Amino acid sequence: MTAEEKAREPIIEILDETEHLEVLTELPGVEEANIQLEIAETKITISAADKGWRYHGEIFLRVTMETTHVEKTFTSRALRTKPTKK
Repeated sequence: MTAEEKAREPIIEILDETEHLEVLTELPGVEEANIQLEIAETKITISAADKGWRYHGEIFLRVTMETTHVEKTFTSRALRTKPTKK
């Protein structure tokens, strides 16, 4: 596997709010359509690949999350998700 094929781990910041978590993931060089977000009850997986940039990160959580509805927004460099706590 070449260095270009290997995915980088994105910078991820988690803020623990009362009813939800706020997860900010830096993904420079990636378009929103190329981001895959998977939320399980205690794990968040984020993958992205675009224009030579590849990212993959997993976060294991201490709280249980709802998996049916997640608020998310994307800017030119970052994905912000707000999964709700169970």
